[in-house]
Amino acid sequence: MIDLRPVVYVIGLVVAILGATMLVPMLVDLYYGSPDWMVFLATATITVVMGGSMSLATANTARQGLTIQQTFLLTTLIWIAL
Repeated sequence: MIDLRPVVYVIGLVVAILGATMLVPMLVDLYYGSPDWMVFLATATITVVMGGSMSLATANTARQGLTIQQTFLLTTLIWIAL
């Protein structure tokens, strides 16, 4: 049986980083006075909270190494998550 906790931890980190990068277009919209910056802020907040929650919930397994099966699963799920 594959231990999913290290996989969920890494996916959570990647999703949280994705949410943080959504702040760049938010700042550009804010600079140019577009009202759409609020959409970017809401989406970035939700994404960072979800990714951070996934990482924090499984943080105690962060120091474990990944097996080959976990690595293949992680690669597939990262493509789906992004």
